Amino acid sequence: STEQVTFLEKGLQISKIEFDDEGIYSCVAQNSFSKILDGKVILWESRLDHELKVKSSYRWIYPLIVIIILFLLLFIVIYACSAFNRYKTYNVEKRERRKKRQANLGYNENMSQQQPILDYNNDLE
Repeated sequence: STEQVTFLEKGLQISKIEFDDEGIYSCVAQNSFSKILDGKVILWESRLDHELKVKSSYRWIYPLIVIIILFLLLFIVIYACSAFNRYKTYNVEKRERRKKRQANLGYNENMSQQQPILDYNNDLE
């Protein structure tokens, strides 16, 4: 509406813009003068187009959403890596305990199956 438009010395100011005000604004300047020799009147025209884009007041929320998603992904990756490392460490400890048990069982079995080093004979009689 015309109440929103203020003509300045070197420009135009539109206040209280809304989404309906978005578009291309054109400034057209015309001047006519006659040539000295011919006496013909020549019309000169100059045009300047400017596109007005109205930004939403909630545009700041999109970068915030992207940042939050990136932080969540970073947290998930860090948590997954630490869980994997804990799992690997737990498996190593479990394997070592199993090896130790098997070694102890094998040692006990070998001890019971071994022949005595010195054979005790009662042949002295």
